[in-house]
Amino acid sequence: MHEYALVRAHVDALNERLRAEGSPRVLSVRFERGNTIMEEAVRQAWEVTTAGTALEGAALEIEPVVIAAICDCGHERQLEEVDHGAHLWLCPICDRLHPVDEEADLRLVHAVVA
Repeated sequence: MHEYALVRAHVDALNERLRAEGSPRVLSVRFERGNTIMEEAVRQAWEVTTAGTALEGAALEIEPVVIAAICDCGHERQLEEVDHGAHLWLCPICDRLHPVDEEADLRLVHAVVA
């Protein structure tokens, strides 16, 4: 489940930032998620990875967005779940294979710190 790894990376980075800034806790966070990221999986991962941290209990907002991939030939398309399963997408115009950047599918937009 790549959602868990993505959420864990964001939680670790936020906790590190809180320690560096001396902030006591986060009140809320907002993420943008691509269509291949399951919202319920993000919520479950958030609950598990924030337990016992300064992020525990923070309000979680998740906004769905369309993630587009652009080939070197200029062709643009929306990534789909099948692309993420293979971790590659094939340009239908020039037949070039491209790796899928799964980290771009879950982006931290905003965090409100207490």
